[in-house]
Amino acid sequence: MFSLSGGSLSTRFQNDEIHVALVPAVELAGVLSGESELSEFYRPVPQLSFFYIGFNVNETPFDDPLVRQAFAHAINREAINEVLFFDAALVADGILPPTLPGYSEAISTYPYDPERAAELLAQSRYADDMPRIVLTFSGGGGDPPDNLQAYQQQWREALGVEVEIEAIEWSAYLRELRRGTFQMYSAGWIADYPDPENFLGKLFSGSSRLNHTGYASERVDALLDEAATLNDQDARYRLYHEAEQLIIDDAPIIPTFWTISHYLVRECVQNWVDPGTIVPKYRYIEIDTSGE
Repeated sequence: MFSLSGGSLSTRFQNDEIHVALVPAVELAGVLSGESELSEFYRPVPQLSFFYIGFNVNETPFDDPLVRQAFAHAINREAINEVLFFDAALVADGILPPTLPGYSEAISTYPYDPERAAELLAQSRYADDMPRIVLTFSGGGGDPPDNLQAYQQQWREALGVEVEIEAIEWSAYLRELRRGTFQMYSAGWIADYPDPENFLGKLFSGSSRLNHTGYASERVDALLDEAATLNDQDARYRLYHEAEQLIIDDAPIIPTFWTISHYLVRECVQNWVDPGTIVPKYRYIEIDTSGE
């Protein structure tokens, strides 16, 4: 169904060589507008995942929440999504994705506000003594991803802070992430199962081995622990909403983007579902050849 060989996916899709393809970013605007001949096959699938910038809250200067909040206010995610991603993603207003059961529109994160960012940094303990800052990401040689370079430029312009960007090979990245050696890092998370616990509990509980920021909050842990004991879903979700807002206010991470997979799917493909989790479900897909 998916092409594993070379060539443009959209071209191979148009030539009936493959049944399902991802829309190339540069062609997305035409598909979304309906102007492309591929528009009739378009199927967007919001993923249960998000990207973020993580801070080591036990290392300078990110042991000061004012610095973390300043960095969050300084980046313009809307502009980055429009210019660099061709609006292919959703700007993350929180941690839990919109299609996740338990999502709340009431959650609010730090909007782009460079003036407020500068004020917060000036109030921080590091206003006059900013240490060297390194943002680490998983990658090989070449230039850093465009969005990381955009963050770097926006932090420079809003805060007057020069952030170095460092690439590290994937296995080494995972090793050092677990050790908590990064000062600041670029990461993402995709759900194993569709529940708020799989985001908030895994990434922010003080006892979780996947909590790589070093973040710890007795109140957040109490909310997460209580939610885990309840059968009433509405009651669970209220606890998760409170925990999510507390986490965002403390800013151990900057949620940046929720992801959307932009597919082209032929009508002959039956039972095609992308659940948006880490393991796609292709077992029951069939191809209807009766129209051929």
